[in-house]
Amino acid sequence: DELHDISLSSLEAVPAPVLKQRTKVGRNEPCPCGSGKKYKKCCGKYDDSKTAQLSDQECAEFYRIWYGLLGYVNDRQHVIPEKIRPDDPHSVSDMQMLRVREALWENPRLFDAYIREGKLSRDSIEILELWRDKYKQGMMMLVEYKPDYAVVLSSDDKGEDILYGVRGVSTSIANALRLPLPVPVNIVLLPFKGKIVYDTYIESMELGFAQGAQRMIREICDRVRPRGITTSLE
Repeated sequence: DELHDISLSSLEAVPAPVLKQRTKVGRNEPCPCGSGKKYKKCCGKYDDSKTAQLSDQECAEFYRIWYGLLGYVNDRQHVIPEKIRPDDPHSVSDMQMLRVREALWENPRLFDAYIREGKLSRDSIEILELWRDKYKQGMMMLVEYKPDYAVVLSSDDKGEDILYGVRGVSTSIANALRLPLPVPVNIVLLPFKGKIVYDTYIESMELGFAQGAQRMIREICDRVRPRGITTSLE
């Protein structure tokens, strides 16, 4: 598909990803997503509804399993000197946690070792097996925010364009990212409780799209949208 090739080649040409620091936005200030609306009338409403993220109970379960996995990866790989404890993960900085996360995705076979050695509950094992088998990793295009999820354009296993509806874990992606759309992101999507989430880290690109490129991205989305938005990887 010519349009799809153009969008992919434009992503490949961007500079290295930059982790952006989030700043607090006043509710009456312009929304950082670039819509021209006030924050409270735009991305702020997704934070208020709390439907574009996991529930408090789901969030707690996700982090317990996620930090347990990262703790095991660090124990095996010796990525950082600190100990990652699921009951006190904030004792390790975000940048250190990111290094351990990268070690995991460089060697996904660590899932099998953790499942085998971790003395885990059946529920935790089932979630980890889904993460191991169903995760989606790579450069994708964040194209839209909706009340229940952020819409991400990517490709499926057959190379067909697909739209994913992705929820945040403890906060919506709209609140976590706060960038004008569309924006290319390096992300890992995970199945969780019948939903699609991401592994808590998004690398966003310092990139602006000309009107022609934005139009091509809209055309791709319009072509794919009749097939629906995929909201589960299970």
